[in-house]
Amino acid sequence: MYYFYMRVPQHLVHHYGKDSIRKSLRTTDYTTAVREVEKYAQRQQAEFNALTDGKKLTPVEITAAARALAETYDLEHFIDQVIMPAREGFAKGDDDLYDVASPSEYLAPYQVEAWKILSNPQSFRLTDALHLYLKTHQRGIEQGFAQKVARDWNALVGLVGDIEFQDLGRTHGRQIIDHLIAEGKKTTTVRRTLNALSAVVKSAIRELEIQRTHPFESLRIPGEGKDAKKVVVPDAAKLKEIVEALRSDTSSATALMTLMQIELGTRIGEISGLSIHDVFLDHDTPHVYFRENPWRSLKTADSERQVPVVGIALDALKAAVALPRTGQGLFDQYARPRGNDAASAAVNKRIEKWGVTSHSFRHAMKDRLREVGCPSDIRDAIQGHANGNIAEKYGKGHTLKTMYEWLSKIAVRI
Repeated sequence: MYYFYMRVPQHLVHHYGKDSIRKSLRTTDYTTAVREVEKYAQRQQAEFNALTDGKKLTPVEITAAARALAETYDLEHFIDQVIMPAREGFAKGDDDLYDVASPSEYLAPYQVEAWKILSNPQSFRLTDALHLYLKTHQRGIEQGFAQKVARDWNALVGLVGDIEFQDLGRTHGRQIIDHLIAEGKKTTTVRRTLNALSAVVKSAIRELEIQRTHPFESLRIPGEGKDAKKVVVPDAAKLKEIVEALRSDTSSATALMTLMQIELGTRIGEISGLSIHDVFLDHDTPHVYFRENPWRSLKTADSERQVPVVGIALDALKAAVALPRTGQGLFDQYARPRGNDAASAAVNKRIEKWGVTSHSFRHAMKDRLREVGCPSDIRDAIQGHANGNIAEKYGKGHTLKTMYEWLSKIAVRI
C-alpha cells in the first residue's frame, strides 16, 4: 500500500497539531499512486497557502484548498474542530453576535467551500457539468471538439472556481466577458466563447431537469461588433494575381490549399482536413467529399457534401494527391486535431501580402456565384450552408453535374 507524506510548514504546525500529513493512497499500483500523490500534493499545498496570512487565493486555489480540507475531516469533526472554534472566537462571548453571524464572517472562503462539500458530498459542480455535456453530446467523444469545449469551460472555472452549478449566476457570465475583453479578445470571440459556455449550462439544466432560468441568457457584450474588421473580398483581378503567383508551387501544401479554396469556396479547415479517400478524380465529375474523419469534424450537418472541382483547383488537387504522405490525410501535416487552425495560420501568412485572409475566398465565391445568376439553393449546397439540398429540386443524379456547370462559369481563367 502506498502513502502520501508531506511536511507541514513550521508556522502552521500549531494549526494542525502535528508536523506532517500522512494519508493512505488506497492503492498498490505505482502508476496510480504517482498520479494520486501529485493530486494530493497540489491540494495540500493550496491549503497551506490558504492558511498563510496575506495570501489572496484565486477561485481555483480556494477550491483546491477546500477539497484538501474536506478530505481531512468528516462533517461532525469539521463542525466541532473548525466551525465552532472559529464562531466562538469571532463572537468573543457576545451571544447575539454568535447567533446572527454569517459563516462568511468567521470562516475563510476555502473553509466555507469545504463546509459545502462536506454538507453535500453529492453536489453537482461546474466540472461535473462539463463531464455531463461531453457524455451526452453526440460529438463528445471527438478529441478536437472535447478539447475546445474544455478549454472554454475551464477558463470559466479558473475564474469563478469549481462552484456548485446551482450557484452559477449572471454575475459569473459578466465576469468571463470582462475577463476575455481585458485579455484583448475580439467581441466576436467573446460571443463565440459565451455561446459555447451557454451550451454546457443548457445541457445541465435539461439533463438534470432543473427548474431555473439560464444564467447566461441574453447577456450583452460591451461594444459588440464595433471592433470587427471589414472582410476584404478579392475581385477577379486580385484572384487572378494570386493564382498566377501560386500555381507553379506544386510542392507547397499552403499554395495548393489556397488554389483549391479559391475555386471551391470552402472553409480552409474543410480542405486541410480532407482524407485521400475523400478525393474522386476518376469520377465522371471529379469532386471531393467533405465529411467527418478521425482528425476533423464538420461545423454543421449541412457541411457534409460533395463538391465538383474545376479549373486551377483541379490542377491543385491532382498535385496534392501526388504529395508524399505517411498517413491518410490529403495534406498529411494537417491531418490531426486542431490541424485546421495550423492550416489557417499557414495560408493566411502566405497570402497576407495581398491584404486578404483565407475566409476572403469564401466571401468571394458567394459574390461570384451570385453575379452569374446562380440560384441561392445551389450556392448553399456548394458552400455547405443550410437549405442547400439541391437534390430535392434537380434530382440526386444531377447534383454534381449541376454544381459543376455553375462553378465552371466562374472559374479563374489564366
